[in-house]
Amino acid sequence: MSLNKIIYKKPFKIIVSFLIIWIILFQFIFSGNNILPRPIILLESFNDIISDYQLIPNLLYSIGAITFGIIASIFSVYFLRYYLLTQNLFSDLLQAISKPGSFVPIFIFSIFLIFWLPQSIYIEYLFLAFISLGYISLQLIDINKTLSNAYFNSAKSLGINKNKIVTEINFKQILPSMEKIILVLNIKTWGILLVFEFIQNTNGLGSVLHSSLILKDLYSLFLTTIVICVLIIIFQYIIQIVFNRFVHWE
Repeated sequence: MSLNKIIYKKPFKIIVSFLIIWIILFQFIFSGNNILPRPIILLESFNDIISDYQLIPNLLYSIGAITFGIIASIFSVYFLRYYLLTQNLFSDLLQAISKPGSFVPIFIFSIFLIFWLPQSIYIEYLFLAFISLGYISLQLIDINKTLSNAYFNSAKSLGINKNKIVTEINFKQILPSMEKIILVLNIKTWGILLVFEFIQNTNGLGSVLHSSLILKDLYSLFLTTIVICVLIIIFQYIIQIVFNRFVHWE
């Protein structure tokens, strides 16, 4: 099994193994270092980090942004599925708009949004929803191009109208593939979220990372990073559970 597959399928084991190695090395062997914090001091500082950096409110803010972005994009894709899976002005325009994004990093757009609306608490939620919608939509368009016409032609010969064929038959063919799309999207949106919050430096875990770096607080930086990794993994498992329950029911 490749390293990527091991990391992808057993993320909690990777984190637990890392924490065990960290405790052994940096508590007992390399105790006087500035690479990673000592476990015992981090444990003693835990409550102070939680309160000083308002870790819980910022954590909930970031979770809300990710959840809203992914769920809003999924519902939007569902209602727009006919326009995404057929050749029309909407799908053509979406693909045309995405071309600049292939060579312009998303964080460039983040900088301008933060410049225009520096104190807005809603722009982050809307930005993530828009990025998520664009990513899922483009993936569906690409997958749709690879589908066999056999089901489409059979349904058409039975007199089923095009709208129903596209929204019911074609979309259901694509639906199982959405699990991988959303799993990848989860990781991408966390990266975008952290960059956005880091630059904006008002709310969220990205702002905690920003403050930790400014204050050179290794303990807060380390704890926040671990929390982020655990949250990403939890979201991955939730996505898999939802798909296993409602999509891969066969």
